[in-house]
Amino acid sequence: MLKINRRFIQIFIGFFWILDGFLQLQSKMFTSSFARLVILPMAQGQPSWVSNIIHIFARLVLTHPAVYDLLFASIQIIIGLLFMIPKSVKAGIILSIIWGTLVWVVGEGFGGVFSGQALLLMGAPGAALLYLIMGLSSWPKKCTAPAYWLAICWLVFWVGGGVYQLLPGQNTIPSVDSMIKVSATDAPSWLSVTDNSIISTLNSLGDVTGFSGVMNMAPQQHKESLKGYIFILIFAGTQIFIGVGVLKPGLMRRLAVSLGIVLSLGFWVVGQGLGDLSSGLATDLNSGPIFVLLGIAVLSASELDVRLNKIGSRLEVLLLGRDTNNQEISANNILIPSEKL
Repeated sequence: MLKINRRFIQIFIGFFWILDGFLQLQSKMFTSSFARLVILPMAQGQPSWVSNIIHIFARLVLTHPAVYDLLFASIQIIIGLLFMIPKSVKAGIILSIIWGTLVWVVGEGFGGVFSGQALLLMGAPGAALLYLIMGLSSWPKKCTAPAYWLAICWLVFWVGGGVYQLLPGQNTIPSVDSMIKVSATDAPSWLSVTDNSIISTLNSLGDVTGFSGVMNMAPQQHKESLKGYIFILIFAGTQIFIGVGVLKPGLMRRLAVSLGIVLSLGFWVVGQGLGDLSSGLATDLNSGPIFVLLGIAVLSASELDVRLNKIGSRLEVLLLGRDTNNQEISANNILIPSEKL
């Protein structure tokens, strides 16, 4: 099984930042297309306060598109170079947290989290947030293994992805189809063929898959459409299993994380169009490759089981009022020493 350390993560995150910087230097990025076709679409379907933030930033970029684009590219390349040099990696991590937060807010619209339209299939929760998290997890310390808390992030992302998959607007076959079609629009011909094949397969499951649609349709349509409804449930359930499975040591964790890595690669191809690199407006590779790195890091975290046991013991004390030996404990006697996470 592949094992990685913090330095490995630093190098890969540095590479991603440098690549993003060079993507920012594409000719279209120096025009108003960057603000109109990359930034402003992130405001669609967002709460008003998120939409306002994105519009303000887009208007700022439109004042001098080339100047701002060159500035953005330079910042990202500098962050990447700082990650590559061991002596400057801490500065790179700090700068990546600041810049990554800004990009996640105004460039990715908080990954769509507040719009209710955040699917792992389409790149949620956003590459910038994942850069930030992976960079922070690689902070240099004596223990070179990846940070154990990456498993908690993995749990939140995948369980959250499963829950969002069941929300209105993305819990039907037609809604998933439409999202994949958008991805296929600007994709190379060979990738469009793959996307269209997936779309055809999904359409064969039935046109209406919402629960109310299944229950109210004619009997002859019920069977076909029920397939689609079951598919959505399995699809969401698989994502939740991938998240929850990380809590169980041994084979279960390896199975869940491995399945998550494979599914992430599938999402990267089908829903994320390999980062839409051929469009001339791609700003990053999207979240698929970072999820792969996150999964490998989780399996490489040597302190994970010990930390999870401690967290579980503390939760049992706080919630049940007893220790791991089922001995009753008074709430006044609970003393939990502070530890560095």
